[in-house]
Amino acid sequence: MGARRYGPDISHYLQPDNYAGALDDLSLSSDPLTDNRYTLAGANPINFVEIDGHTVEPGGGGSPQPQWTSGLTRRQQLLVRKLRSVSVDGIKIVNPRLVVIAAAKAHIVITLAVALLSQESGGGRSEWGHDQTIFIGGYDAAHRKHWGSIVTKAAYLAYKAERGPTGQGGMQGVGPMQLTWYGYQDLADKLGGAWRPLPNMIVGFRVVLANIRASGLRAGVAAYNGSGAAAAAYAQNVLAYERKWARILGLKSIQG
Repeated sequence: MGARRYGPDISHYLQPDNYAGALDDLSLSSDPLTDNRYTLAGANPINFVEIDGHTVEPGGGGSPQPQWTSGLTRRQQLLVRKLRSVSVDGIKIVNPRLVVIAAAKAHIVITLAVALLSQESGGGRSEWGHDQTIFIGGYDAAHRKHWGSIVTKAAYLAYKAERGPTGQGGMQGVGPMQLTWYGYQDLADKLGGAWRPLPNMIVGFRVVLANIRASGLRAGVAAYNGSGAAAAAYAQNVLAYERKWARILGLKSIQG
């Protein structure tokens, strides 16, 4: 199999995934509960494949192109059940199943994913932000209409019309990852809609991961919030959450 030898008689790799570093192995291709790096396609090769030997993607032998949300691996199901049963500092993850899927799709470690959601939206609530601009908490001051604190399609489309194609009308945090820049919101729209939690989280997670790859863990997390003292405090809070989530989930922290 090139990089790793595979034993078809035992349906396992004979060598572990070489991506051993926490910041290199940011997908869920290794078992987050057992750190098993010998499995193939998340132990579910019927519905998933590993096109690069590391990352689980849909497209196994069971279906030519299954829907990403159509099923979870056994390992992912265990993680979902665990997330449903625990909390950190009174924060529970709103939709563990979607979070696990989004983290896998974005290739980000689950402990960092839930830490970001804890900081951004109290565990993944699909809510409006409160930046002092348009649609504060879902209130459209221009038309004196309150759409409610939860982001809906109708409210988002009204916001986007006021925002404009390049954010010239103002930009507000949207959804679980509080996507604020118009470019990130548009990326989520291309995946199905920034008002929908799954595309919202995928884009937000990917942005954070790109920042980390460019600047390192702490600086990369801080960059998602901006710059200066507020961004540094943001990173401090997120990384504190990450350690707490890792401990309560029984996983290794990416901070060592």
